[in-house]
Amino acid sequence: MKGRIIFWAFVIVILAVGFISAKMFRLEDEFTGVLGGITTIIVPVFTIALIIVLIRAGVKGGMQSTTSKPAPAVIDGPGKFKVDGIDRDSRMDTTMHVVANSIANARAKAELEGVVVTAVTRVY
Repeated sequence: MKGRIIFWAFVIVILAVGFISAKMFRLEDEFTGVLGGITTIIVPVFTIALIIVLIRAGVKGGMQSTTSKPAPAVIDGPGKFKVDGIDRDSRMDTTMHVVANSIANARAKAELEGVVVTAVTRVY
């Protein structure tokens, strides 16, 4: 389907460039008759056909990108970490910032403070 769309887009661009250049260089006399009529009809028809094909392709595909983004790299090393969790004694949600050597070290430090860790994110 993608190849077909690219092909028709290329055809329309070539026809449009030819039509525009003919008008710019005043070649109307050479394009009178059958060729001028065909160009006048084909360019709008192909343009409308391309629009219809693109709309149908977008509706079928849900307008979603087919490329996938790579997962963000997790940098584990010394730094400042935000630790989210639940305090064991009060059972309240808590957030604390910890300076640690790694994500696991930040989790351990928070657990020693009495926090059940639910998430650790790097703050830098």
